[in-house]
Amino acid sequence: MHAPLDYIYIAGSPNALRFLLSTAVGDGQLAIVHLTSTVELTADAQLLCVGDKLQTAVELSGLTNQASGKVVTILGSVSVRGKLVATTKSEFLSNGYFVDYAQTFMRERGQRIAIRLPSDIDAQVLETKDWFIYREDVEQRLTPNAVIEFCLDSAYRYKSSSLYASVVTTGTVVMKTETGRLVHIADVDYQWTEARKNFVIEYLRQFEIESDSVYFGNGGYELSLPRASKKLSFTVPKANEEYAWISSDKNPIHVNPYIADI
Repeated sequence: MHAPLDYIYIAGSPNALRFLLSTAVGDGQLAIVHLTSTVELTADAQLLCVGDKLQTAVELSGLTNQASGKVVTILGSVSVRGKLVATTKSEFLSNGYFVDYAQTFMRERGQRIAIRLPSDIDAQVLETKDWFIYREDVEQRLTPNAVIEFCLDSAYRYKSSSLYASVVTTGTVVMKTETGRLVHIADVDYQWTEARKNFVIEYLRQFEIESDSVYFGNGGYELSLPRASKKLSFTVPKANEEYAWISSDKNPIHVNPYIADI
């Protein structure tokens, strides 16, 4: 018997709550609003089965200020028998509470950007960047029109809402050859102080191409109006209790109208 995929998120929730209630994120726990949740399965992940023992880990990935309050970002991982099966990301807003900018930061892990350089000149310009470092044990060099994939980890410290105190980006560069073979040709090592942008990311965006990622087995589908219809109607349940019991997400903010109004 397989377990619902929702359980991947639920398994890491206790550790995430410990972060939210800790002094690391400051005050404002009673004003927390759950903004987003994302669960991403690994490429070869198997369905969870009854009897599987899950190992979970979480880390505080971001503490930032927005106009309405501070945002806490928590990353998590779930493994089965020592093998990673999924990663999670959750964001929480502490409405009306802020932290000093000296404490604010954000980390992004595994950001993937695929590019295609249209000419020899573009390849030569990228090679001149001091943050682009060829591996000494690889003879392969950048080739125009080849698909080049960057996998990057970035760490940001804030000085103000619009200025980073520091930016650090590291990662790998993999090029797909004409035969389809992936070759790790270079690494990225970038550090800067007092910047308004991450210049590595901004540079790569100029040549970015669409990713091959598929978010659903059938490629997904589009919600659109039938040609013969002029409106699209949905029936919204009057209460959320049924979903709460099925998913085991019984957070009072979702099922109690008085708490939800706070």
